[in-house]
Amino acid sequence: MQRTESHILEDESRLRFKQSIPRNWIPRDQTPDYGYNFDVQIFDNETPTPFHFYVQLKSTNYIKKINKGIPLPFETKYFKLFSQGPFPVMICLYIKRTNKLHYLWLDDYFNSLDLAEYKDINSQKTKTIYLNKELKQNNKRQLENEVKRLNYIRNPNILSDDTFDIYLKLNSESSNNEEMIRKIFDYFLILHKIKYFNLLKAEKDKNSNLIINLDKNLSIIKYNNSKIKIPILTDNENLFTTIAISISYLLLQSGYVKNAGKLLIETLSSNLTYLDDEYLYKTFMIISKILQKSNNSLYIIEFSKNLKEFGKIKASELLAIGGRITVSFDDSINKLYDKNFVDFNESLIPLYDSDESKGICFYNMVNTLRNSLKDFRKAIKYYFKARRYFTGYEKQSYWWAELGGAFFMINKFRLSELFYMKSMELGEETIPSHGLMAEALLYQGKYDTATKELEIYLNKENIGKSHFTKFYLKWFLSNFLSRNFKDSPRKIIEAQEIVSNVTKKIISNGNKNEAIKELKKAIYLDPLCELAWYNYAVAVSNDKKDEIFLEWTIASILHSSDIESWTNALCLMIQECVDKTDPTLSWSFIYQAFENFNGSLIINIENFFQNQNNLEKKSIIEIVATLKKMLNTI
Repeated sequence: MQRTESHILEDESRLRFKQSIPRNWIPRDQTPDYGYNFDVQIFDNETPTPFHFYVQLKSTNYIKKINKGIPLPFETKYFKLFSQGPFPVMICLYIKRTNKLHYLWLDDYFNSLDLAEYKDINSQKTKTIYLNKELKQNNKRQLENEVKRLNYIRNPNILSDDTFDIYLKLNSESSNNEEMIRKIFDYFLILHKIKYFNLLKAEKDKNSNLIINLDKNLSIIKYNNSKIKIPILTDNENLFTTIAISISYLLLQSGYVKNAGKLLIETLSSNLTYLDDEYLYKTFMIISKILQKSNNSLYIIEFSKNLKEFGKIKASELLAIGGRITVSFDDSINKLYDKNFVDFNESLIPLYDSDESKGICFYNMVNTLRNSLKDFRKAIKYYFKARRYFTGYEKQSYWWAELGGAFFMINKFRLSELFYMKSMELGEETIPSHGLMAEALLYQGKYDTATKELEIYLNKENIGKSHFTKFYLKWFLSNFLSRNFKDSPRKIIEAQEIVSNVTKKIISNGNKNEAIKELKKAIYLDPLCELAWYNYAVAVSNDKKDEIFLEWTIASILHSSDIESWTNALCLMIQECVDKTDPTLSWSFIYQAFENFNGSLIINIENFFQNQNNLEKKSIIEIVATLKKMLNTI
C-alpha cells in the first residue's frame, strides 16, 4: 500500500525535531498520544534531570511568516488539557519548504493572556497562536534555560537557586536616579529584609530585565525574549509597593516561583488597602497569576476581603474574579477557591449601590455554581436574582439558554424546552439553542417531535463540526426511539429501581436470562435510562455480537463521559459489526469519541483488542493505525 504524503511529511517532521534538540536529550514517542507527540527529558551529560517538556508537533509544506510569527490555528479544547499537566508544552511546526521548525511555549502564551482573551478562549473553538521562535541545533543553552524556567513555574516544589540578579535601570528626568536606586535598595533589602534577589544597576538597556520609567508611570519586565509593561504608582510609599508587583512578576517568569509568591504576599499584606481602585483594575490579572502559579491562590480571596473592608468594592470583586479565571494545576484548589469565591460575592451584594452591579455579581456566581460546583438549583435561583436586579439579562439569548441548561440538569425538561425556545426567539449566539431545545423534547419522551426538530437544526448552514456531530448522534437516538417506542412520559424512577434490583440479583444468583427480561422492561418504562442500556449490552454481549453495536452506541450517547461504552461501540465499529448504510453515524461517533476523551480512548481501544487472544500484536497496531487515519480524515 502506497504511503500518503501526509504520513511522509509527519515522519520528516519527527526526524527533523529529533535532529534539532541536543543529542543527549531523550525524546520519548507518545504512542498512543494524548495530544502530545514527544515527552522530552533533559540530561546533564549522561545524568538524567527532573526537567521534561511535552511537544505537540505539526507539519505543513509551507506557511507564510508575518510580523507576529508563524500563524497556527489551535483548537481551544486542548488549552485546558495542556495547561494542567506536570510539564510545560511546546507547540512546534515543521515547514518542509524551508526545512525549519518554529515553536511557542504554550505556558508563556497562557501567561500573556488578559481578561478579554481568557473570555475569547472560553467562547471560541479555535484560536490563532503565533510561533515566534526557531528551533536550532546550536541553541542548546537557550532551550535548556527555557525548559528549566517553565518547569519551575509548573512545579513550584522544584526549588530554583536561592538568589536571582535583577538588572535595574531607572528612566526619569525629574528625579535623581542614584538616590532613587538607593531608596529601592533600602526598601527591599533593609526594611523588608528580602534577600533572595540582588538589585543591580544596568549600564545599558539591553542588560536590563527591569526598567522603571518614573516619567511614564510604568515598569518594563523583560524575560525570555518577551516583555510586559506593568503600571506603577510614583507617589511616596506606593512606588515601592507597585515596584514589588513588577519584581514578583519578573521572578515568576524567570522560574523563581516561590520567591515571587512570598514577595507579593509580604508586600500586599501591609500595603494592598492603600492602592487605588484604578491601579488594582489594571493589575488584578497579574496579581492573580503570581499567586496562582506559586500555589497561593487562596490569598487572593483574603486580599479581596481586605479591600472590601476598606470600601474598595469594585477592586475587591475584580481581584476575586482574576483568581477564578487564571489557570491552576490543582483541581482541588480550584474547587476550594470557587466555593470561597461564591461566599465572598454573596458578602458583596449588600454593599453595592446600584441594582445593575448586584445583578452582575449574581451572574458571576451563577457561572461558578453551574460550571464548577455543579450546584444547579442554587444557580437557577441566582439566575433569577441576576435578572431581578439587572433587567438587561431578559434581552440576552445566552441568559435564557444557560438557564435552560440548568433546568435540564435537574430533569425539568419542559422548562428547559421553553427557555431554549425563548433563546431562539432572541437570536442564537454561541449556544446551539435549537439543538438543545430538541434534546429537551427528547428527554420528555417526545421522540417524534425531537427527531423533526433535530432534522431542521442539522439542515441549517454554518453549524460547527462539534455541534453537528453531537446533535447528529442525538438525532440517531431520537429517530431510533421514535420508530421503536411510543411517545409517552418517561417512568424514570421505576426504571432505575428495576436496574438496581437486577444488579443485585445477578450478583446473588447469576440468572442472566431473567436479568435480560427485567432490563427490557426497564428500557420500555424509560427508553432513555442509560444504566438499563449499559447493563443490557453487557448481558447480551456474548449472544449477538452482530447487533450489540446498537446497544453500546445508545449507552454512549446517553452517557457522554462513560469511556467504556464509547470504547466498546468504537471497537465493534472497527470490527465492522456495523450497518454500513449510515456512514455519517460512524463519522460522527468517531469524532465525538475523541472530542470527549482525546488520547485516553486509544489506550482503551488497545486494551480491548489485547484482551482478544486471537489477535496478534501486529494486528492491534494496524487497527489503531487505521483508527488514527480515520480520525485524520474527519
